[in-house]
Amino acid sequence: MTLNTGILACVAAVSLLVSGCGGEKKFTAVDPARDKVFASATAEVKGQWDQAMGAVKSNDYFTATMSLKGLFQNPALTPDQKKAVTETAQAVSDNMYEAANKGDASAKDAITAIRATSQR
Repeated sequence: MTLNTGILACVAAVSLLVSGCGGEKKFTAVDPARDKVFASATAEVKGQWDQAMGAVKSNDYFTATMSLKGLFQNPALTPDQKKAVTETAQAVSDNMYEAANKGDASAKDAITAIRATSQR
């Protein structure tokens, strides 16, 4: 299992745990409460979060997903920060697939690119 595949599996497992058996919990990609978790983060972590959120806000699904993956790997993250990254990644993924299902070409391209990077 490659590192990227392992990370995707971890995010998927956490997403399943978060949603539980009682139904799917839908997260919003942009949540001010999650931003607060990064307010006291190191400059590096805060910079990674800000980069990811910039991509999220512009619906740049590929950059958002890759930035969140990279941030999730940062050993300096606190448990609350990891949770925020996971919830944001789940929301980005949900939004991306929803957009792709509605015919959004950029979302479809992002899915293809993400799959290609995960297979390396």
